[in-house]
Amino acid sequence: MRVGHAAVLVTTTVVAVACDEGVREEVPAEQGTKGESCRARNDCASDLACVRGVCVRGEFDLEPTAKSCVVIQCRDPSDCVRGSPLCLEARRRCDLGSEGACAVFRRACTFACDDNLCSLQCPGDDVCAEDETCHEGRCVQCVDDMECGNTERCVDGACRAPCQSHLQCPLFHKCEAGACVQGGCLGNRECVALTRNAEATCVEGTCRQPCEFDADCSPQGGYDFMACVDSTCRYVGCVDGVECRAAIFGAEPIPPHILDVVCEPGDGGPVDPASLPAPPPGPQLCAPEQFTCHDGQCIPAQAQCNGVEQCPDASDEIGCPEPDAGPPEEDGGRR
Repeated sequence: MRVGHAAVLVTTTVVAVACDEGVREEVPAEQGTKGESCRARNDCASDLACVRGVCVRGEFDLEPTAKSCVVIQCRDPSDCVRGSPLCLEARRRCDLGSEGACAVFRRACTFACDDNLCSLQCPGDDVCAEDETCHEGRCVQCVDDMECGNTERCVDGACRAPCQSHLQCPLFHKCEAGACVQGGCLGNRECVALTRNAEATCVEGTCRQPCEFDADCSPQGGYDFMACVDSTCRYVGCVDGVECRAAIFGAEPIPPHILDVVCEPGDGGPVDPASLPAPPPGPQLCAPEQFTCHDGQCIPAQAQCNGVEQCPDASDEIGCPEPDAGPPEEDGGRR
């Protein structure tokens, strides 16, 4: 058996030497055209690349622009209200005199516009859960560690048990003083294990996969402003907002809760359609035949001002006319 293994090694070495001495690569008699299947680069025509088993155009010839696509949901909090049909309806009912709709609008349609994105704000503690308070527009359990138990920390407004080790944190994070903080990759082997690519490398704390063609850096049959630069996929940027709109939404109209799509200076990377902002939330509105309690609950319209409190906040009996006292009683028959 030892002799057999030695023979195999010798044969392998001879083949390797023969390759080093310049054995020509075998080129198929007929090379594939764009869209045809392939197993290697030589299976495709000279101007194409074999990417994920399909012959595609390998180079896109796009120059870096140092710009990025930006999806703008708002420039002012009022844009958030306009993007929520439910909030618009609540405001319409409020303008018509419904105090319940006004209260609902205040509770569910108070927004802030930060970094071109809408975020729902709490106008006061009354809209938060029993164990929460309104702090800087957010309903939170805590503001600092003092408001949590002895073994918990206040993390992003919530009381949480502190981490004890790196294993309790997401990948490429580390546990410092009981909190998980961004750490990044430390070596190439971590990136190889994560990407299942033996040529992946760790560059400045970020895993990068090597490439040969621009087409290696984009989804099958698509392009998302990535190019192969120095054997690494790099974001090359956009030129104008029309290009961004086409790349993100295709030929479809922009959703009504999106204000604009622009191309601005910066290296924000490609926009992932899955991460686009959702429509601003809105209140649950009562049917026309119902009365809206100030806390947003609905009761039958005929239950308003019937002398029986049915809203949890008793708002169905607020502002009601005084009940009819009837004719005055006679004073015992005296005249």
